[in-house]
Amino acid sequence: MEGPGVSELTERAGVAPPTVRFYERIGRLSPTRRAPNDYRAFEGTALEELAFVTRAKGIGMTLKDISDLLAAWPSGECQSLQARVRAFLVERIDDVHEQLGELSALERRLTTVRVTMKADATRTATLARLCAAETACCAQTHSVMEIGDGQVTLSIEAKGAPELLDALFGATNPGGR
Repeated sequence: MEGPGVSELTERAGVAPPTVRFYERIGRLSPTRRAPNDYRAFEGTALEELAFVTRAKGIGMTLKDISDLLAAWPSGECQSLQARVRAFLVERIDDVHEQLGELSALERRLTTVRVTMKADATRTATLARLCAAETACCAQTHSVMEIGDGQVTLSIEAKGAPELLDALFGATNPGGR
């Protein structure tokens, strides 16, 4: 049999056999021939293509993006493929920067709430009411636990956590940040 079979291809590309079968089923990977025992032999480029798929998935490309690029692969026009990948990378990097900014802002709010919360009976009750109201709307969970040195630990699992933190921060620090 010429060309690598499924087991050799999966081993060398570092993917599972169902991955090869999936790409074969959607027409992105075609065996060059089938042996009488129904084993498949793939072209030499199949390994390159699978390695590309693995890297592309690792940087967040969708199956559609990958499929489109693989469809253009046989043309051998590297500049066109590289330009498309570069454009994707620029967009993806912008998305990551935006997400990092949002996560950084959330981290600052969480840290501020943790540092500024003091546990007196009124505030603890207020926080518990705020949490109960907010989490009831989101059908999520919360817990407020008083610990030593007048500190309160607040655990929130809610879809609107940033908004809840803003509300909590206002309750624990009236008048601003």
